[in-house]
Amino acid sequence: MLLKLYKKQDGILYYWQTWDKNPKSGFINWGIVGEKGTREIIRAKNKLEFELLIQATINKIREKGFTEPVTENILVIEYAAENMTVNKLKKLHRLGDHLAYLVGYTGLGAFDGNGYGFGKMDVSVTVVDFEIAKRVIAADLEDTTFGNYLSITKVDFDEDEV
Repeated sequence: MLLKLYKKQDGILYYWQTWDKNPKSGFINWGIVGEKGTREIIRAKNKLEFELLIQATINKIREKGFTEPVTENILVIEYAAENMTVNKLKKLHRLGDHLAYLVGYTGLGAFDGNGYGFGKMDVSVTVVDFEIAKRVIAADLEDTTFGNYLSITKVDFDEDEV
């Protein structure tokens, strides 16, 4: 089970999340959105005991005011890719793996996928707060092989056009 909960308090956005490692163990990670926070491993003797333990922990954190995000944004990072090559495709997949780890362990959101075409390649991430995510991701990519992006933008959806 993957669950991401958030709470804004005194102008600071906090996250609390859990995901299964296997049927009898999993991780809980919590902190300030954009920071790695604290990670705890939860283990039980069997699957049912683990599920009950996780659910009890989730119930306690919900009592503290943590909820699912009300809104989420899509953040897209674009790169120039006039001629798509195997090396560029490998780089795109490495970037996806890197971002999945970064946004997962900092409570920013989740990696959505990647694509290429029309002389560009891009990755997209669903984030709970675009401004925090843009700042953290840009700082993380700076001075790396992924730092030569063209833009980091927010995708706005007009529900009337769907």
